[in-house]
Amino acid sequence: MSSGRPKKAEKTEQERQLLLELDQLKKRAAELGLRVRVEPGNFMSGSCLLEEQRMIIINRRLTLEERVRTLSKELAVAQDDLND
Repeated sequence: MSSGRPKKAEKTEQERQLLLELDQLKKRAAELGLRVRVEPGNFMSGSCLLEEQRMIIINRRLTLEERVRTLSKELAVAQDDLND
């Protein structure tokens, strides 16, 4: 009888895909001259300029999916800024 929950292997595959996507986004950030940091704390994730270094700070408490979504959004903003 099925419990309706995803199987452990399916979750692992989804996590693997998210980690791969996150890695690709981090590489894209580096190509744009952005540093990506994942830090703990009580803050919203986003981009900033610190000592002349553009960076994207991601809250460590976010899920993998939220990290991917946040980084993707911030990269789109950074790309728009570079195009202006």
